[in-house]
Amino acid sequence: MSTGWHIRPATLADAPVLAALGMQVWLERYAQEGIRPVIAEYVLQTFTEAQLQHALRDPHQRFWLAEQQGHVAGFIQLGLGRPDPIRQLPQQVEVDRLYVQACQTRQGLGPALLGAAREVLQAEGWQGCWLTVWQGNPDAIRFYQREQFQAVGVTWFELEQERHENQVLTQDW
Repeated sequence: MSTGWHIRPATLADAPVLAALGMQVWLERYAQEGIRPVIAEYVLQTFTEAQLQHALRDPHQRFWLAEQQGHVAGFIQLGLGRPDPIRQLPQQVEVDRLYVQACQTRQGLGPALLGAAREVLQAEGWQGCWLTVWQGNPDAIRFYQREQFQAVGVTWFELEQERHENQVLTQDW
């Protein structure tokens, strides 16, 4: 599917946009019952320009974004050399985030971002990727299944002593 979006590596100058987009997508997906203080604190500490600049400078992280006419609607953030918590295979890449604005979903941005990252990383010798996805996000689970990810186990995301079940999904290249 042709999206009309340009996929490119993110730069330091993209940090404010990535921070705002990250905050927007996280809140859309995970704060569906409203915003509590713990959620506000998490989002305001996690999605800052400084945090994103730090990650963009880290040689063990990579970012690609989807841009059209100066507007960014999605990005992928990857951590290199992180074995998944279940199989512990070497030469793996963690998909930290694959975020697409809700109004831009189902336009091929997710597969395009995954494909751009996979192409580069495979050429560099990485052998596969993995991610965690919240059990309460059936749309994301279905998306990753369509993209040939396989469930291999469970892990937990903790926020203020609340545990949220996440599936661990992997894809070998």
